[in-house]
Amino acid sequence: MKSEPIIRSDGELEAVLQQISFKNTVLNFRWQFHYEAFTLQPRGRRGWLVWASFERPDTDSGLVGRGRGRDEIVWEGAALSAVVKTCWLLVELLVRHELMEGFRWDDARIFNPHNSVIDLAALQHTHADRLKAV
Repeated sequence: MKSEPIIRSDGELEAVLQQISFKNTVLNFRWQFHYEAFTLQPRGRRGWLVWASFERPDTDSGLVGRGRGRDEIVWEGAALSAVVKTCWLLVELLVRHELMEGFRWDDARIFNPHNSVIDLAALQHTHADRLKAV
């Protein structure tokens, strides 16, 4: 069995990111993958913050722009599969986020992914108060 390549440099990481594509899908939002190298101090462990960006209409204005997702860490010395699967995770999280933003009931964004934990806790208290009143 052939062993997987190990990613040890910016150039190797960039080559893997450029190999990822989307074909024959309605979910091709002109995805791009980006990275920024970092070194964790004081131990000197090296890695990259990796994120995806994509074209989409803004939820509020409707204007098409470039969205950016969260960062995930890929450590120097990661296997090829770890990099590719991390990119899959980034896309999966962004698609779920966009679905939550776009899904409406009675024109309300009921699954708004931008609600803070404070917002969600307040909603739980509202729900609990409603149950007490019954």
